[in-house]
Amino acid sequence: MLRRLATGLLAVLALALLATGCGGSDGPSPEELVAESVEATGAVESFHLVVNVENVPTPGSGLGLTFVDGDIAVPDRMAAKVGGTFQGVPLSSELVIVGDDHWLKIPFVNRWQQVDVGLTVERFLDPAQGVLPVIESATELEDEGSEEVGGVDTHRLAGMVRVADVAPLLGVEEGAAELVPVELWIGKDDKLLRRLRVTGVLAPGDTAESVRTVELSAFGEPVEITAPTAS
Repeated sequence: MLRRLATGLLAVLALALLATGCGGSDGPSPEELVAESVEATGAVESFHLVVNVENVPTPGSGLGLTFVDGDIAVPDRMAAKVGGTFQGVPLSSELVIVGDDHWLKIPFVNRWQQVDVGLTVERFLDPAQGVLPVIESATELEDEGSEEVGGVDTHRLAGMVRVADVAPLLGVEEGAAELVPVELWIGKDDKLLRRLRVTGVLAPGDTAESVRTVELSAFGEPVEITAPTAS
């Protein structure tokens, strides 16, 4: 009797372990979630974008953005409110990108001027080297549980990405580090990428506390963006 009971218990345990090894009810792996998100997000033709940059040095010249809040029309247009510095002076203004051309509204004089931002929407969304291929190549991915982003239930994942891949997408010169931590928030129902956060040294002068966060929302809503008239 005891032998039969022990044999039965071992059989149940073996089945449980087998189910766990095959995925069981745990759902898709982090790698599968990222692949699904790349496919779903890559099919979107417009979205709202918010970028926050924290704990980075202020450039002494040119345009240094620490905040972006605007709309993107795939593949190469953006209209946004921006914050940061221009020639080392604090700036709060508007930015329009159409292809490789960038227009910044100069405060106080209320006129548009073409500037060099160091990035393009097209590069960010490039199907071969843009943000989606970069996150798909992330390594050491782990499931960090669930979190709500903008009222949407998401999977939160953590891993590592190559600085050489992600730095150009954020318009910064590549730093010395090879890998930096990345966090991803992916919608549970629609698999859309809702938030991306990169922490650490992406550019010269960055520290381990430097953080760049990108939030996406309003997927597929109508967006019309035209180039302003320079004056």
